[in-house]
Amino acid sequence: MALVKDLNDTGGGTDPGRADGTPSRASRLRLARLARGLSQDQLAAMSGVTRQAVAGLEAGRWDPSLKVALRMAAALATSVESLFASPGAGAEIEAVLISGGSAPGAPHDGETGHAAPEGSETGRVLLARIGQRINAFPLLGDAATAGGFRPAHGYVVSGASHGDSRPSGEVAPTGPYRTVAVRASGSGSLADPAHGGTPAARVVAIAGCDPAIPLLAGPLGTLDPPVELLWWSCSSIRALELLAAGAVHAAGMHVRSEPSHSYNTPLARTLFASEGAEVIGFASWREGLVMRTDLAGAVETVADIARLEVPIANREPGSEARAVLERECARHGVDPSTLSGYRSTVQGHLEVASALRAGLAGAGVASEPAARVYGLSFVPITTERYDMVIRARQVHLPEVQALIHALGDPALSEQLDALPGYDASACGTVFDIF
Repeated sequence: MALVKDLNDTGGGTDPGRADGTPSRASRLRLARLARGLSQDQLAAMSGVTRQAVAGLEAGRWDPSLKVALRMAAALATSVESLFASPGAGAEIEAVLISGGSAPGAPHDGETGHAAPEGSETGRVLLARIGQRINAFPLLGDAATAGGFRPAHGYVVSGASHGDSRPSGEVAPTGPYRTVAVRASGSGSLADPAHGGTPAARVVAIAGCDPAIPLLAGPLGTLDPPVELLWWSCSSIRALELLAAGAVHAAGMHVRSEPSHSYNTPLARTLFASEGAEVIGFASWREGLVMRTDLAGAVETVADIARLEVPIANREPGSEARAVLERECARHGVDPSTLSGYRSTVQGHLEVASALRAGLAGAGVASEPAARVYGLSFVPITTERYDMVIRARQVHLPEVQALIHALGDPALSEQLDALPGYDASACGTVFDIF
């Protein structure tokens, strides 16, 4: 970014606008002023310049000096970069592309789900720094939305396989281990991570399927400095794979261990026995059959689903909901592959409920909170605990420390308890450290 011209320089217009429709610097200054409800005279007084100078800047005739740019940014409660940086001038950084079925809705190869999402090597991404590595999560399929398109941290501009260059003791998120070039967002919010200027360094990345994970954004945002939440929706098993690969800071999981029938801790101990981990409580809920209201009373078990040939919306391989379905099928003597819709793949509890509400299926296995928020019928099967697993080698990271603090924030428990079907009594409880 060059902020070199003085206001007295009346050279030709430097920023008349962009053919691609991106707001020019002049337009951004005017929009920021109007958003604060300021007149040109008021902004001029607050910035120590004349009204004519403000008008010239908004008309694109001049560039500000650095001192004036700083004063205007302070007056408008924003950054110099957001006002005056050239659009699309973000730095290029090297990042590891996380794929392998982590982008909901992406193509996959049957049960493994390890094909790279189509378009992931040129698309929009979210970024998170894990130690010395930047990971890029492609915004494709359901991962691109949160009730609308999610803003990206940057854009993949090229991709190449560089072999197995992962840190010692970590497994690759996919094969091969791919490093890509990412261009920072044109907002100027992403700088070269080598200088500590990237939001990837203030992002805590969590993989898991609980749709309440975004509630962590509240307590994380109140920290000084605030920490951004990156939630990557995927099954519990996939979340653990990403954690072991160094792709995320924490894995949300609810996996029952046989034959003890306890959740999470036994598997975490098995997977991370050599290095240690912490298991911290998040919430618990009941898991069971979710169905359209017109099927209430007619469907009580998976045997009824098979007998009535009710099409199901099935969760992805590696999810506990799918494991619950298959355990119930075994208990009732039903071959799960004969269920209509068994080969469907729906990425999350809310997505199962949404498919049912839309009439795309009649039943499925999901959490009670998902059923209640969509007004569907629910038959409980089991109560499940959902925990956060953190690797011992990452506990010292500031982003992980921020997450641990947020898990113990009473405001988070209050938000969880306000959701029908959630029990937050164990939120922030340390279940195991090994």
